[in-house]
Amino acid sequence: MQLGIPHRTDLVLRPFPEAVEASLLYAFVEKNREHLCTGIPEFESVQSVEFAQQLLQFLEENMQEQTDWHYAIYHQEEFVGYVGLNEIDWTKREAELAYWIAEEAQGKGIATDAASRLLTYGVDHLDLRSIHAECELKNPRSYRVLERLQFQWLHTRLVPHGDDFQSGAIGYFEWK
Repeated sequence: MQLGIPHRTDLVLRPFPEAVEASLLYAFVEKNREHLCTGIPEFESVQSVEFAQQLLQFLEENMQEQTDWHYAIYHQEEFVGYVGLNEIDWTKREAELAYWIAEEAQGKGIATDAASRLLTYGVDHLDLRSIHAECELKNPRSYRVLERLQFQWLHTRLVPHGDDFQSGAIGYFEWK
């Protein structure tokens, strides 16, 4: 499978639990908390290095059980984010694509390239037939990543955030 997205030489994906120490993950979350924590409950739980270690252990267990594939994104040797195939259903051959990128690393094509690599791996090596993703519609950069990856919009679900439903609109997308 080829998406026509050129792969950068300055970007490396490394298995997540092995590639990031708890102290690095905690510092990353603290620096990007306001930017990333909306809608990502795993980040909201990272309130200390100990919680970061628990999250890494959870991710490692998922990798060992082969329900998820988690990768740290390194750009020019710096940890800048995460990309993963989550909730893999081996019977249906489907999974969910997830990614998050440090605020200062956005707008450089990093998420698109990392996700493209993982989609290719999922289809060519894991034999996945359907991959879905979701993003908050108030996050246009994430929405554009999915468009560049040729995901198709399926529907929108409103999630109340206080009295403001629009801020909680989540778009669901599918790639086949």
